Amino acid sequence: MENMHEIFPHLNDPMQKSMLATIVHVDGSAYRREGTTMLFKADGTQIGLLSAGCIEEDLYAQFVPVWEDGPIWKSYDMTSEDDLLWGVEGSGCNGVVTVLLEPVTAKLRKELTWVEKELKSGNWVARARSYSETYYQSKSGQWLGEKCLAMSFSGDETSGFNEQNKMYIHIVHPKPRLILFGAHLDARPLVQFASQSGFAVHVCDWRPAFCRRHFFPQAEAMYLGFPHEVLPQLSFSPNDYVVLMTHHFDRDREIMLYMLKQEVAYIGVLGSKKRTSRLLATSQLPDNVRSPIGLAIQAEGPYEIAISIVAELIQEIKRTDRRMTVK
Repeated sequence: MENMHEIFPHLNDPMQKSMLATIVHVDGSAYRREGTTMLFKADGTQIGLLSAGCIEEDLYAQFVPVWEDGPIWKSYDMTSEDDLLWGVEGSGCNGVVTVLLEPVTAKLRKELTWVEKELKSGNWVARARSYSETYYQSKSGQWLGEKCLAMSFSGDETSGFNEQNKMYIHIVHPKPRLILFGAHLDARPLVQFASQSGFAVHVCDWRPAFCRRHFFPQAEAMYLGFPHEVLPQLSFSPNDYVVLMTHHFDRDREIMLYMLKQEVAYIGVLGSKKRTSRLLATSQLPDNVRSPIGLAIQAEGPYEIAISIVAELIQEIKRTDRRMTVK
């Protein structure tokens, strides 16, 4: 999933120099795909990861040249049979990886702040970088700077190098949203793991003893109230993933009947398929409903179950991701 989001919070310190690294092209196999970003700070701090440790040390060595001479495009050939070339034997990389390195100047920081604002508004942003210029265009119809892209985007694209226009294009998408109904003890590791995996997690429950910020520090939003009070406050989209784990049959049924009228990517229900069939009064579950929730790894206990659920959510995103690489 999009990892630019983890970099945004680290761009607020203008007193410390930093460098943005982005994979702009992969020929063959690689640890991460085009569009993956990483931030290097002058004090050695690194946010994100572009490889299995193969190239990060050399990338950091470019910090001073990038700040002195400007952005550079650097390629790493991982196809050599000599795995000691980049220091990680059997790393799984067997391709040529091209990385764009940019100094995080005041101008770039301002641009990325605008990108973050658009993403939080639910808009994807196209960021195009040629050897000399950068362009931004948003789903909202806005663009940054005096020029917009002379290209058409639907938001279905991901990233790639456009040979015709001689530029790298990265479509940055908002975080997928996980809306969790239920704030019992077993919800806490799920919120933690889902948040760390790139989801914007919203927690909903009607019980004040459970639905407390103290128990869910990673949640982006908390809703305290009964389903009929909370559901109208939420505006659902195809980018939403919904999980029901209230441990309350009547509340789950109320939520399910409402959710079946919404267009969401996924609805997962904790409990057996038989229980879910009773919720819906039918044995034929809709295509986007998963029950029992989670990958079948024989999980036991809240942490294992949370891992199985997050794994299924990630699998679902990969399966339904129809975004096409920019050609």
